[in-house]
Amino acid sequence: YLGSLSGSRVEVITLHGQNTYTTSSTYSGTLICRQRLNLNLLKQGAKTAYLVANLIAASGTAYARLYDTTNSTTIIEISTTSTALTSIVKTADLMSALPAADVETRFEIKTSGSRADCTWAALTIEY
Repeated sequence: YLGSLSGSRVEVITLHGQNTYTTSSTYSGTLICRQRLNLNLLKQGAKTAYLVANLIAASGTAYARLYDTTNSTTIIEISTTSTALTSIVKTADLMSALPAADVETRFEIKTSGSRADCTWAALTIEY
C-alpha cells in the first residue's frame, strides 16, 4: 500500500493478514510470515517507522515481534494484555532499530497465557 497524507507519503508493508492464533509460549513454533525486505531502500528519506498489529490476549500477555533472521536479532517486540477484539498495538518509532540492509524478516507471535490472537500486522513507514 502506498498512500499520501497532506503532502507526505506512507508505505504500509503487510506482514500478516489472516486470523492466526497460538498457544505457544515461545516464538520458535509461531512463524506467521517471512519476507525479504531491502530496508536500506525503504529507510531512504523516511521520517518514522512503526510496527502495528491487531494483537489480542485471551489471558496473560500476547507478544509479537519482527525478527531479522539474516542477523538473528529481534528488531522490535510489542505486547498487550488486552482481550478486546479491536486491540491495536503500535510501537514507538523504530527507524533506528531497522537494519540498513537487505534482510529476511519474520513476524511471529507467542503468549504467556492460554492463547494469543493476531488478525493483521504491518510495518508502516512515513516519509
